[in-house]
Amino acid sequence: MRQVHGYGAALAGAAMLIGQPVLAVDLVTNGGFETGTLAGWSNAFDNFFVDFADNSAVYGFYSARARVAVTGTSIPIASLRQSLTPLDGQAYLVDFDWFITSGRLLVTLDNRTLFDIDSFDRPRAGREMIEVRGSGVPEILDFAYSSRFGSITLDNIRVTPIESPGIPEPATWAMLIMGFGLVGGALRRRRSGPASAP
Repeated sequence: MRQVHGYGAALAGAAMLIGQPVLAVDLVTNGGFETGTLAGWSNAFDNFFVDFADNSAVYGFYSARARVAVTGTSIPIASLRQSLTPLDGQAYLVDFDWFITSGRLLVTLDNRTLFDIDSFDRPRAGREMIEVRGSGVPEILDFAYSSRFGSITLDNIRVTPIESPGIPEPATWAMLIMGFGLVGGALRRRRSGPASAP
C-alpha cells in the first residue's frame, strides 16, 4: 500500500510541475539600457545616447538606472532598432515607456505601425502595451523620431510572450487521469482490506 501512495505523490508532484507557468522571456536585448550603452541596438543616425539621470517627476515614469534619449539635431530623423525573432503564431506584448517634448514618434515592427504620435503642441508621456503576433522570421523593431528642436526619451522596452489560457495538453490529461486512477485504487484497497480484530 505504501507503493501506491508513493506513486500517487510522485504523480501529483509531476502534475504540479507540468502546471507551473513558464517564465516569459524578453526578446529585447538591453531594453532598459542598464548597461550604459546601446548594446543590442543599431542607431541609424548615431544620435541616440544613454542618459543616467532620473527625471521621473518630469517624464512620468521611473527610470531605474538609464534611459535612451535623443535631442533635436541637424539631422531631423533618429532611428533606434533591434532585430527580434518571435515564434510563428505566438502572441507577444510590446511594452515601452516614452516621453516626447516635440516631434513625431513612430514605432514599427517590420513596417507594421504599432504606435504613432505627433506632439508639436505640448510635451506628452505614456506607457504603451501593444499585442502582436510572431511570424517566426527575424523582424525589426524600430523607434523612429523626427524633430529638429524637440527631444524624446525611451525606456523599459520589452517584447514578451503572452501566455495562452490554461488548456491542458494531452500528456497533462493522461497524468491527471492516471493520478485519479491510482488514488481511487488506493482508496478501494483500503476499504476492501481485511477487517482488523477488536
